[in-house]
Amino acid sequence: MLVSLLPPKSGLKHAVTFTKHELNAVLSVYTYQVMKGSWRDYAMDFTRSMAVFSIFRHTKEQPVATVVKMPGNTATGYVYEVFYDRKRLSRTPFIDKALEALRETIDPQKD
Repeated sequence: MLVSLLPPKSGLKHAVTFTKHELNAVLSVYTYQVMKGSWRDYAMDFTRSMAVFSIFRHTKEQPVATVVKMPGNTATGYVYEVFYDRKRLSRTPFIDKALEALRETIDPQKD
């Protein structure tokens, strides 16, 4: 895992970020798949327009899954999109609902 210890650039003062609750929810799905041996690495990117959590099977590949948080005109103020194998699974203002679509795709037998 790579973590920058430098202060944010002045242009990123108001970057979209994940809250602690959102990050815990995403990491819960990620950790389960790491324990199963399916996923090995992740990366996070933050810009003014979105926060992105990318999940990799292998470090040098394209992400297998991506969770994106963007500002939106919704009750929560944000929209979450989840992609798996480059297909959009979900677009919703609720992180838990978005991650449920990912869980159902990666582990359809689990209740």
